[in-house]
Amino acid sequence: MRLTALLLLLTACAPSPAPPAEPDPPEPTAAPTPSPIVQLIVDGDLSLGRLQIRLVSPASGQEAARAAADLAIVEAKRVAALPDSSPELARAEREAYAVDRTADILELQGMTDFLVHMGGVHRARGSQDATAGRGWRVAIAGVDPEGEPIGTVALKDVALARVHATTVIGPGAATVHRLAKEAPASVPDGFAMRTEGEGQDAAFDRMLEGVRVAP
Repeated sequence: MRLTALLLLLTACAPSPAPPAEPDPPEPTAAPTPSPIVQLIVDGDLSLGRLQIRLVSPASGQEAARAAADLAIVEAKRVAALPDSSPELARAEREAYAVDRTADILELQGMTDFLVHMGGVHRARGSQDATAGRGWRVAIAGVDPEGEPIGTVALKDVALARVHATTVIGPGAATVHRLAKEAPASVPDGFAMRTEGEGQDAAFDRMLEGVRVAP
């Protein structure tokens, strides 16, 4: 009996177990630094003339961007080398078709921001400034309906071609080039055309105002 009482007394006097320690808070992780956006310019020397590709991509993707541009130039050279009798393309439209094929290859390679230029033909996708998102700045000749120089426009997801005094804006380089060359009385939906000295064209004026860059 006395031994049992002694054990109960020792048990009552024993210290309580310490509560489990709380885990240390996780170390704050630094936000990943975004890769800087840079512009890459690649020139192609085609039999038709000089083709220029301007690409915008993260610095970490420049190798892929250059590889895409090289593939596009190979395709553009194939188009430029087509014989004059080729049913695939009339010689007069080959320059614009090369621009279209170049843009198609770039898109297939995952490029989302680029400008392809050759002669009087431009085709743009995305923007040269990822933060502003206003498209690609292109200086073109010609005057607006008020006789003022058109100056600089911002092309985004659109093509522009100028042949002599006619400027056409629309989705595809080959088509806008053909329309500018033929200057038809009417143009398809989604395109706008204006020939200097032939009065105003409301559709073209609206499209032009949508891409013009303020001086």
